[in-house]
Amino acid sequence: KEGICFDWGAALNLFRGNTVIENGARARLSEAEIRADFIEHHPLLPDGSSSCKLPGVSVDNGAANFIVGNRIQSNSGSGIKMVRTGIANLVLENAILDNGAGKNEFFPSFGAVYYLAMGAGPSEFHPADAKLDFFPSARNLCAGNTFRVDGPDPCIAHDALSTDNVESDNVSML
Repeated sequence: KEGICFDWGAALNLFRGNTVIENGARARLSEAEIRADFIEHHPLLPDGSSSCKLPGVSVDNGAANFIVGNRIQSNSGSGIKMVRTGIANLVLENAILDNGAGKNEFFPSFGAVYYLAMGAGPSEFHPADAKLDFFPSARNLCAGNTFRVDGPDPCIAHDALSTDNVESDNVSML
């Protein structure tokens, strides 16, 4: 799984001074775990792990969380992912280094910070029953972070709906 997940409306949490390393491989999952994570449509890799990797830190329907001064490194997916609805979260002064260790032919790139507006998947919730997932990841501040990414991977990436975020004073190491 992720190193930590701020999920289901998590708000006003302070995550500071932590080390989050080598999470998100999704290895050795049972069929029940694959179904519970809604990833059965993603192929398995030759090592038996899912091709769909997880980040070190996930904000999954979270608002106004503070992710400050952490070392987030060598995770299988992105360093930090804000998925479905991530609103007004602060990502400040973190070292987000060498993530995306689980890149593969199905997921060839991971950003250090990735904003996504996935919404509820078709197998997760009926649209009329979705309690969250109501807005793209927006109004987040990502500032003062140090990134090191592999080759063409972006430091900060977003999908077409999650564009109303602010990035400032981040540094990319080669």
